[in-house]
Amino acid sequence: MAEKSLLIGDTEADRLVEYAALIARVGSADHVRLKALSPQGEAVVVDVLLNAGTVLVETTRSEFSDPDNAEAIATMRSRMAAYDVSVDFETDNPFGTEA
Repeated sequence: MAEKSLLIGDTEADRLVEYAALIARVGSADHVRLKALSPQGEAVVVDVLLNAGTVLVETTRSEFSDPDNAEAIATMRSRMAAYDVSVDFETDNPFGTEA
C-alpha cells in the first residue's frame, strides 16, 4: 500500500488516535469513515482501518477549513464508550500519551 497524505481536523485526529489506541489495547479492529482533504484541498472520503498495526497522525499547518466530521466523531465516541472506558475523552487521556 502506498503512503498518502490526507488532512483532517484536530478534533477528529485526536479521537482517531484515542480510538486506535483503544482498539490496539483490546486486540480488536474497526473502521472509521472520515471526510478529509487532499494536500491540494480536494474533498475526499477515507475509510481508515484501525487495528494493532495502525499508524496514523502527522501534524501540519494548513490554510484549508476542516471538513465536517461531527457524525464520525460522535460514532467514534459511541464505539469507545461501548468498551466501558469510563473517561471523558475531551479532558482526560486514558492512554498516557501527550495530546
